[in-house]
Amino acid sequence: MLMKSLLVGNGINIQYGSSRCSNKEIVKRVITSPDDPDFPLDAITLTDRHQAVWLIGSLYSEIPNIIRGDFDKYYLASFEETALTSFKERYSTFEQQPSPLNVGLEDYFFVLELFFKKNNVHNPDAHAIRETFKRIFSYSIYDSGYLESLHLRYPRKLKSFLDPFDEIFTTNYDSNLDVFSERSVVHLHGCFKTLSYLYDENSFRNQLGDNQLDAAFFDPEKAYLFSNVIFSYSGSLKEFQMKQATRTNAALEKFVDGYKNRADVRKEVAAWQEDESRIMRNLASSIAKKAANPSLKFEEYYGAERLQSISDTLAIVGLSPNNDTHIFDFLKSNDKLRYITYYYHSQGDIDSVRKLLPKDGLSFADVRSLWGKYE
Repeated sequence: MLMKSLLVGNGINIQYGSSRCSNKEIVKRVITSPDDPDFPLDAITLTDRHQAVWLIGSLYSEIPNIIRGDFDKYYLASFEETALTSFKERYSTFEQQPSPLNVGLEDYFFVLELFFKKNNVHNPDAHAIRETFKRIFSYSIYDSGYLESLHLRYPRKLKSFLDPFDEIFTTNYDSNLDVFSERSVVHLHGCFKTLSYLYDENSFRNQLGDNQLDAAFFDPEKAYLFSNVIFSYSGSLKEFQMKQATRTNAALEKFVDGYKNRADVRKEVAAWQEDESRIMRNLASSIAKKAANPSLKFEEYYGAERLQSISDTLAIVGLSPNNDTHIFDFLKSNDKLRYITYYYHSQGDIDSVRKLLPKDGLSFADVRSLWGKYE
């Protein structure tokens, strides 16, 4: 029997949640929501609610400078150079319709990194600002819970489309597909209902010497702001985050094997426990704890390996090919996939997918006709 998988992007939210789920409306709420009476200032870690507006304005004002090449002089990693080239190509006509709402939310995260380079901002300050930025956008996307209610708008007939699939993947942060299909959906970029390991008191990370919850602010009433969702402008960065725990667990297994079987390794690990570096102390603690309890491991949230191991057929619905090139790289390297159907919004999407996914058996159908069956 052929395996059938489904991959769903933000198109489904826009279809049933209206333009309220679009990039423009999300960015607009980032700018306007600090005036909301219930804006979670403490959780977003701002000292002034209008710092969010100032930050968006500052980043927006740099876009003409980026297009002009003013940031070419800064040292950039290879993935940053790729992102910069893409940014300048996509925004080459930006001055014809300049507006903060016309900037992709993930592009704001890229401009933020360039802003750090220009102003010589480094960790831990840069990390703190990234987390603030992530929570501002999470607040806007969550939209006071509106996002999580979209399954109430799904027509019953949509279930007949979902039911035949053996596995469902999504790049969305919401759990509407999980609720509606009554199944466990793989959230490739995280889910608002899954706490980040940093804020999960039961996580392996928080069983090490320096429990992050001891010093971190956490508001259980706004738990989605502390979730495991991934925000990044780069496919390679997203892929790194998606696979980081799996790679760490594999490396930890090797450390534990040596710890159990070699006296010199045990001696080295014992020395690490007294090291000045917190990272080395935590590594030693994780090795010792896993050696005592082999079931312990760092949480593998994102299911990248599951996507890479699917076989036979895949349908892709509502996923922009421009935002998630790493997803298409996963699929392109999967020799077990025999047939992919990509339901598209526009001719531009088709052209992009043909570049990203030159695979035999690729077929196309109009996404509007697909939704039309299930309204």
